[in-house]
Amino acid sequence: MRRAVLTAMVLITAVGGGMLWWQIRQDGHRRAAEEAREVAERHDALTAPRSVAYRITGDATTADVTWTDSAGQISQAAGRTVPMIGTSAITTTAGIGDQLYVSAQNQGHGTITCTIAVDGTVVTTTTSSGAYAIVTCQGTAP
Repeated sequence: MRRAVLTAMVLITAVGGGMLWWQIRQDGHRRAAEEAREVAERHDALTAPRSVAYRITGDATTADVTWTDSAGQISQAAGRTVPMIGTSAITTTAGIGDQLYVSAQNQGHGTITCTIAVDGTVVTTTTSSGAYAIVTCQGTAP
């Protein structure tokens, strides 16, 4: 009888220990999968392109504008109507750490301001005034 009780206790302990080991192992796999998913989501958020808006404002009526595009190339547009805001702003995309640049030359008298905004947040803004004044904004995409 003692032998049967001892055997039963050993079996119960072995089965219970095995079930506990299996549960711990499953929990570990679940946690590892959750952590991998969180890392992937953070990576995607960090590497997603940022929306960049180059805005030109002021009381000038027209300006010649130079800016960097999403490929980091220089683009130019002559005689753009000021203000260049909202749908008339120059928009592009940038990755984290990309250099951003816009300059505008007033085609007459008045004040001219450039602004670089990334995902709606202003990175930099500069103002210049006078006949044929040039304003330059530079920054880095956060």
